[in-house]
Amino acid sequence: MKKKTQKPVDRRIQKSKKYLSDAFIALILEKGYEAVTVQEIIDRANVGRSTFYAHFESKEQLLFSLLGTMNEKSKDGIDFEMLFNHCADNFQIAKAMLGKKGGDLIIGHIRDVMSLKIAKDLKRDSSKSKSEQLKIYFTSEALSAALVSYLTNWLDEDMPYSSEEMSAKCNELVEKFT
Repeated sequence: MKKKTQKPVDRRIQKSKKYLSDAFIALILEKGYEAVTVQEIIDRANVGRSTFYAHFESKEQLLFSLLGTMNEKSKDGIDFEMLFNHCADNFQIAKAMLGKKGGDLIIGHIRDVMSLKIAKDLKRDSSKSKSEQLKIYFTSEALSAALVSYLTNWLDEDMPYSSEEMSAKCNELVEKFT
């Protein structure tokens, strides 16, 4: 059986997406996610409106495309060390997306993924009573909000601690409740 070879992405497409992504990140850092418009993105990237919409349906889709590997790695929940390392390796993007000027979409996404992981760590299963499952849900939601706060503050303060220290602190906090 022949293996399907993936066709390489056209360099023009790569360049257009890079221009759009770079413009978007710069605008988020300047104005905050909510204030950025598609028109500002295409003006800053110096591309046409049709070019933007050939690659993305909306600024939200552009935003989630920037997460790329993060979304792939977090399918089964977030590994804190991986999360903090990814943010450190992609500091400008992470700060733009998760810092004070970032949008609630990404922060909500990260919090939801964390909450699911924490609930799983708390051994949420169908054999527990409804009351016990509700306690687990409340705990996982509260912990995920605290952990996202750790992450966003760490980014806003320009990573004053190593990603290893931060992930260890998050693991320590979760372990107290498991």
